[in-house]
Amino acid sequence: MLEEIDLLPCAVQSAKFMKSKDRIAFCGTQLNNLSQMSISRHVDGVATIEACHTFSGSCNSLEVCEARNGIVLGCAGNNADGVGSVVLCSVKSDQMGYSELSCISEYLECSTGTQSCTSDLTFDEYHCTLAQGTDDGSIILNDLATGQLMSRFSCDSAGVVTMCYKHAATLVVTSQSAQTRLRIFDLRSSKPEVIQLIDSSFEGGRDITNPTGGVYTAVRPHKLNETIACGTASGDLMLWDMRNPSAPHARRSGIHSDKVTSIQYHPLDSHHKLISSSNDGTVLISNMRTTHPKSRPKANRANSTTTGHSSDTETLMSESMGFTSLDYEINSNQLLIASKLGSVYKYHFSA
Repeated sequence: MLEEIDLLPCAVQSAKFMKSKDRIAFCGTQLNNLSQMSISRHVDGVATIEACHTFSGSCNSLEVCEARNGIVLGCAGNNADGVGSVVLCSVKSDQMGYSELSCISEYLECSTGTQSCTSDLTFDEYHCTLAQGTDDGSIILNDLATGQLMSRFSCDSAGVVTMCYKHAATLVVTSQSAQTRLRIFDLRSSKPEVIQLIDSSFEGGRDITNPTGGVYTAVRPHKLNETIACGTASGDLMLWDMRNPSAPHARRSGIHSDKVTSIQYHPLDSHHKLISSSNDGTVLISNMRTTHPKSRPKANRANSTTTGHSSDTETLMSESMGFTSLDYEINSNQLLIASKLGSVYKYHFSA
């Protein structure tokens, strides 16, 4: 069942559940070079904006951090001067139980005096650590409990695209590099080191006509096994088994006709199916069961129906401008979908 829960005054860059099916956090950039980070509550089909923090500059990533002293929202992007920054706001409740946003840090800079943008954020709940990836290839670790910078190290001079924690202190990072697409870092030492990597030298991994098409623009490790799902700038989906990283465990070429923006494992068949959103205006469910690469022609599917395109792919929904993020709330079995048109949807899975 699909439910539209919000229509917002800006393109939604990212939307996430706030540890509850009834509250979501979202961020977006408006036309006047202002960005906003907001909390919305949804009860009995009625959506209410509870809190909003507006700041100058653009945003491109949002993280919900469950710190020891409560929830903190982090929003990453560029400030008004074009310098990469992270805006942090603590979430508090008033006497009526409604949320309030209190700004902790207006601009947590990537590096003083540079124009590098924070490309992504991810949070390690076990260590209360917020990791920033930048487009100059740096990774910055901040302790949200103390507010202190923990470490800064270089990942790839070509720039960090996206990242997430696989386990506590194990960071999965994708980069712009033409050779090494994905790295896994062990953060437990003072000098984090790469413990695994994926390069693009496998058969079919390079596209001479489109060298940036193979960049991994979305990544999602499986919580129960050693697979990592990746989506590319050219619309491909891949499953890597990190026990045998010489070639993808499964690959679907041209599933989307544009960049994959977010990936989730299907809650009812997480070992074989992926849910992916894209700039092409579709959210798809793809069967990755076959281990052999399979291709099909790319097409503009912005007006396609929910009946699906093939035995391997089903269209969950479509919208003309494209989708920016997916999030999943396990207790309610709901998928959260954000779009460039400013809409936020919930999809309810049923067994």
